[in-house]
Parts: sequence; C-alpha cells; structure tokens
Amino acid sequence: MIRAIAVALAASLALAAQAQDPKGVLSETVEVYDPATGAYKAREITEYALDGRRLRRTEYDAEGNRTLLFLIEHDAYGREAGAWFTESDGSTVYRETFTYSPDGRTQTVLYFYEPDKPADRTEIDLDAEGRERAKRFFRPDGSQYGEEEVNWNDDGTEAGWDFRYLSGKPGARFEYRYIDAGPDWRRRVRLRDGAPERLEVRTRATLEDPKPTRGTGLFAPGTISTDASETSPSFTKDGNTMVFARYGDDWATKTPWIAQRGEDGWSAEPLEALGTVYNLAISPTGNFIAYSRRDGETTQLFRVQRRADGWSEPLAITTAFGLAGSYPQLLPGGDLVFYDAGGAAGDGLYSSRLFTTGYAEATPLYTPGEGSNFDGWLSTDRKTLLVTRCLDDVCDPEGGNGIWRIQGEDAGPLDPRLPYAWGVQPVPALGILIMTDGDDILSVPLGDYVDALSADSE
Repeated sequence: MIRAIAVALAASLALAAQAQDPKGVLSETVEVYDPATGAYKAREITEYALDGRRLRRTEYDAEGNRTLLFLIEHDAYGREAGAWFTESDGSTVYRETFTYSPDGRTQTVLYFYEPDKPADRTEIDLDAEGRERAKRFFRPDGSQYGEEEVNWNDDGTEAGWDFRYLSGKPGARFEYRYIDAGPDWRRRVRLRDGAPERLEVRTRATLEDPKPTRGTGLFAPGTISTDASETSPSFTKDGNTMVFARYGDDWATKTPWIAQRGEDGWSAEPLEALGTVYNLAISPTGNFIAYSRRDGETTQLFRVQRRADGWSEPLAITTAFGLAGSYPQLLPGGDLVFYDAGGAAGDGLYSSRLFTTGYAEATPLYTPGEGSNFDGWLSTDRKTLLVTRCLDDVCDPEGGNGIWRIQGEDAGPLDPRLPYAWGVQPVPALGILIMTDGDDILSVPLGDYVDALSADSE
C-alpha cells in the first residue's frame, strides 16, 4: 500500500507540474501575517487548471520551509474526488476521499491517516453552486464533535463561518473581515472570538495577468495602518520600536508617532516632543531620531536623543552643519543618509559621517542624474542601497519607477511586481520588508528578497 501511495503521489505531482504551464494555470497566493505585530507567518499557494479545478495547495512557514503539500484528484464530473497530502519532509503520506450524495448536495470527506483504516469524517452541505454551507465533524467511532455554519456575501465572497465544539473543548467563533471587499479581495483578517488572529494577503495570476502585482500586507491594521494616511516607517534593529508619520490634508505637515511591540501586539502614541515633521527615522538602537521639517521650499534636518525623561532638545543639523534635506536614515554609529533635491551633485541621496565635532560635509551616495531618487536605505556594510526612483511625472511602476536596488554598478528594480512605494526597510526581526504607499504602512515577506539584498548575490 505504501508503494501504491508513493506511485499515486508521483503521478499527481507530475500532472500538477504539467499544469503549471503559464498558458493554462491560475495560481493564487495567500500570505499570512500576525495582525498584531505585522510579523510574516506563512504562505499558501493554490494552483488551478484552466477549467477552474483545484490541482494542489502548497504551504510554507515563515522561513520558506514547506509544511504541507496537498494534491487533489477529480472524478468524471470534474468534482474533487480525493487528495493525497504530506507534511514537512514528506516522509509520511496521508489520504482523503470525497464522495457525494445522489443529488450532489452533500460531500463526505473521509480521512485515512493509516492505509485502509478510515479515521475522522466530515460531512459538508453544498448549495446549488457547489459552495460549502455547513459542516459536521465526526470521530472514527461515529460520534460528532463539532459543527460549522459557512456564510457568504451577496457578491460571492466568503463572509466567514461559525464553528463550535459539541464536546471536549470550549466553543469558538471564527470569521473573516475583508479590508478590500468584493470577489477580487486583496486583504482580509481572520478573527477568533472577535480578536484578530491572522491577516491574509492574496495575489492572483490569471491568463490575462501572468505577472500579478506583488501582494503587500497592511501592517498592524487599526493601530498603525488606519483610515488616516501613514508614511515614513522606520524600525529599530530588534523590531520592537518603530516611528512613523500620520497626516490629513497637508502632506508637508505630519504628526510623528512612536510605536512599541508588546506581548499583545503594537501600541502607538504621538511623539509630541518633535512637533510636526515632514518625515523621520529612528536609529537602530532606538536612542536617536532624525527628522526633517519643511517650510515652503526649505527643508531642514534635526536630531533628538532619548533621555530618561523623554527626548532632548533638537539638534538643528542644517543650521549647525549645513546639511539640508529630508528622508533621513540613521546608520549604526550615527552617520546620516538623506535626500537632497539640490545637492552639489544633483538630485539624489547623500551621506555624512558623524565625528566627535559633528557631521561632516555631505558626499554623494546615489545621484544618477535623471528623475527623482529619494528615501534611501543603506545596509550596514554600505554595499546595498535601496532607493525609490521616479523617472517621469506619473511614477507608474510599469515605467520602471519604484524601489530600486543599487549594488556597485548593478542597479535595477528590486521587484517589478511591487507597488510604487518608498520608506523601504528590511526588518529581519519581523521577517518583513516594510514600505509605504503614502496611505498605509505595507509589508511583504523578507525571505523573498534575502538573496537580492545580499552583496554576495552579485
């Protein structure tokens, strides 16, 4: 039987591999984040045949290790008839069989954790469109231990479900809340007993759109990413503290905020000591904050230091050392990276060393001579630079605009699928790459970009 399972699994893998031909597959990726902390948790990829049948689902953990491979079989009517699945290293293969009532309105799933030995059973009520409406869960001895009601919105999106245990465990309610409503939803939050436990971000590749836009997760929705507009995200090295700016109608005058990560997620409060800002950044240790303030066409840089009772009086960097600009980054040791539209070498990024006497004269870091090149992030080893480039008036990502990676002479978009964004920063402690589109703080899994951000990848 084990050999038969292995042969069937290999055949299913071969069929699924053939179905990955981009001419005949729609794939769906759901990336999972912790809605409280914004930490990247997992990824699920489902692949479909051209006629819409599910072929397989693959799940990965935050480090990219495969945790589940689920291969689906179909009957002569195109219905799902069974599945083989394996977890982690694939050493053990399990089986499910799906059968249907004569009217097709009830599906029964029978689980085999050992060959030829039926285990748990699930009965699923289907509507006329084949959607799940209710489920009943049974143990191997035939006793029912749980039940679930599945709800749908009028537009065909899943509204959530109510699940409860009938014995053995306390009841629980699960539901989805959609951030982008509609059948083509992009983000949704799963709640357990009313508390968010999982943020899902979905991207889809169809025949008409073989290169989908990269999905971005809404970072800490409700606390940091709200109905207001947030920008200028910056994190300490340990990922436990961040600063950002929030604004209303005036882009040039923003309120600075500081947020702390605790056991229950993120909490945030205004940074009143800074007044209003244009943008800001926190040092890797959290002991300093650099910020810029705009007055008409003039942009000045400042820095404050953490004290036992709050923050120091601001050091006016522009007045004291002649460094004018915005979009600062504080490197370990205090060196400064910033954007200067009218710098000596032209529009672009500049850096300044910090000495005991203060900041040195600015030196060009990236000034290619075309477009606007701003809001940079420089790696600690100074070998990798991320910068937002806008080469035209509309800043459309299709025109090569957006986040670029610069490594020596090697320069180009970090990922053409990413939206036009800025404020990009890798946050290894959270497993994410953070950015903003000017309305929300967004993130994607950092693991996808580790090789691209490594100087050894050249």
